[in-house]
Amino acid sequence: MVKKWLLVMILLWPFHASVASDVYSHRIAQFKANKQAMQNIAQALAYDDFEAIADAANQIEVWGQAMARYFPEGSNQTPSQALDAIWEQPEAFAKAIDLNIKAAQRLQDIALDEDGSKLPQAMRDLSASCKACHQSFRY
Repeated sequence: MVKKWLLVMILLWPFHASVASDVYSHRIAQFKANKQAMQNIAQALAYDDFEAIADAANQIEVWGQAMARYFPEGSNQTPSQALDAIWEQPEAFAKAIDLNIKAAQRLQDIALDEDGSKLPQAMRDLSASCKACHQSFRY
């Protein structure tokens, strides 16, 4: 019986590693896209390009809605920067994601309303939600 279990584990290991690698690769690509979206927002703020701000904020919101699915247990092998706190404190991680989603939605709503006076603070709030999550769940 132990030999069968060991054989199953050996056969499934490459699959598990492959799935984790794909999840990690997608997660990294999405975070890079998020960083680019934040840069796009910063540039668009200088020109009151409300449409570009709303589009980038929407991109961040969409990733936020999907983000938790890209942190399955065991997806924090090197070179991942994910801390074990993600899985040890799932409610706190979910709350951090929710704050990010809400900040992105708020920025998008303000941009769609073309209220340039509120955009800088909304951008700071969105940036702060990213930083807070990184401080708690990334090294």
